[in-house]
Amino acid sequence: MGKVLLALALVVELLFNLITALSTTAKMFSWWKTKMYSHIIGMDEELWDILEKGVGNLRLDEEGIALDRRAHTAEQKKLYKKHHLIRGILVAALPHKEYLKMSDKSTAKAMFTSLCSNYEGNKKVREAKATMLVHQYELFRMKEDESIETMYSRFQTLVSGLQILKKSYVASDHVNKILRSLPVKWRPKVTGSEERSEPIKQVLKKAES
Repeated sequence: MGKVLLALALVVELLFNLITALSTTAKMFSWWKTKMYSHIIGMDEELWDILEKGVGNLRLDEEGIALDRRAHTAEQKKLYKKHHLIRGILVAALPHKEYLKMSDKSTAKAMFTSLCSNYEGNKKVREAKATMLVHQYELFRMKEDESIETMYSRFQTLVSGLQILKKSYVASDHVNKILRSLPVKWRPKVTGSEERSEPIKQVLKKAES
């Protein structure tokens, strides 16, 4: 019962966040997508795989109901059950007007792909956005009159956008980028941090001290 209540609580939160996100901008949709990813992975990472990869050779009707359920193998039964769980979460998190746009989609993957396409654009648009964000990342610099907190917030927003578009960097890349972005007068305070692979927040604390 506890797991059911937790799942329902997550659905309610996702619903609220999605309604807010879809009523504003594509940037807000990306924020919602990041939150949803964290929630779903926290429940069961295989659910997110179903969103991205689909259900293989399972035959479903427009409502997502299996056409040959009784003939399923044990593995197919497991996949089918998990597909209904993630599809149910997605349907519950959609405002009715958004659901009507994709009510003919039989799988959670088809629904999710349609949703992403509507708010993030097609593959070419996403690639263009990714290229732009990579360029912004490479040119990222701390402004002379900027606080550490403000700079780090800008940096995190940029990194989140890259992660959403699957243009991720490793932690050491972020540390090196932060070090290179600091004003010249601050660099002596963090000398050696790059070689020691210190966490970003520790590096910034030294720079600010």
